[in-house]
Amino acid sequence: VIACMPTDISEHPSCNAYEIEVRADDVVQFRSELRMIQRNLNGKKLRVRLGVEYFDDELLKSHKKGVNTDQVKQAIQILNDLNIEWNGYAMLGGLDMERKGAVVAAVETGKFMLDNGAYKISINGMFVSPKLHKDFGDRIYVPSYDDLVEVMQTLSEYKNEIGASTLFKVGFQEEDTDNFRQLPYHSPELD
Repeated sequence: VIACMPTDISEHPSCNAYEIEVRADDVVQFRSELRMIQRNLNGKKLRVRLGVEYFDDELLKSHKKGVNTDQVKQAIQILNDLNIEWNGYAMLGGLDMERKGAVVAAVETGKFMLDNGAYKISINGMFVSPKLHKDFGDRIYVPSYDDLVEVMQTLSEYKNEIGASTLFKVGFQEEDTDNFRQLPYHSPELD
């Protein structure tokens, strides 16, 4: 997705900024494409949604995320060097986790993102979809509202302590994609 250049994106009248969602290894691999996209926006902002999820190598590995914390650090350094705002996603809950571990992992991931200049941090709660196999669903720690309050309170206090202007967003359900609007894309590889 990141290697495709949007057609006429800088001319779209109702947009002041454009967001793309990427993995940490995509940022590293497609650094020059990000720079090209940013140049072609004619002054409009490029923002990146980055799935940090867990800033913990063991959790990333056990959840089969395909990246490690060094790649996440490198991706964030690239985004910061390119002056691209990024929204980091942290997970609250997960496979084979207990409440305390889930809360600690979300807080530590959030603090890492605050320390590294995220313009927004999204805390996403795990949920069990009816599509999941029963045995798999039983292994997921699904956070409660109290877990979310604890994480947000801790991160808000830390944000104030370090003087960050980071925004927070929370999500505990599947996103509604029925009203999603996708702009037309064209790939330079098809020319």
